Amino acid sequence: MLTRFATGGTARDVLRVRLQRKVPGAAEIIDAYVAAANGDMKATEALAAKAMAEAAIMRQLTAEDVLRRGVIAEEPMVSKEGEILGSRVKAHPGLSMLRHLHEQLGFTAEALQITRKAALQDREAIEQRERERRELERRARLVEFIKRGIGPPPPPPESDEEHWLQEPTSGKGSPN
Repeated sequence: MLTRFATGGTARDVLRVRLQRKVPGAAEIIDAYVAAANGDMKATEALAAKAMAEAAIMRQLTAEDVLRRGVIAEEPMVSKEGEILGSRVKAHPGLSMLRHLHEQLGFTAEALQITRKAALQDREAIEQRERERRELERRARLVEFIKRGIGPPPPPPESDEEHWLQEPTSGKGSPN
């Protein structure tokens, strides 16, 4: 049984208020996940959208910092006594975070399908659809020949430019 405090709330309510003071929005996040556990996914969809927006904002701020300070950062080398001995060059610490955020948000060349591989896959998909279209046309021609009772269809064309669905002019299978 939950105990009541002098404020009139339960121990859970007190913990919730304390958490809300330390982490604004925490109570809503907890409520959303509790609702999701009970089957209501609408609350977590809003959290996901908020997280994506926050990630996009962080990406933008980090990119601005990298552009302002440069991709190479100098880090001072300090002795145990606190004397600056020199400096060493290293990559901007925000670069790895940018890479992670880009992958998370789908801002990579692969995700945007602007790589050579994606162009090749697009070309292959177009060619495959064209092969399927030609195969359907050939099947339709075969069905048409069978329905007309013309006889066996002529052999398939050597190229797609040949029009082999033509009425026979004479010979066996002629409708005349």
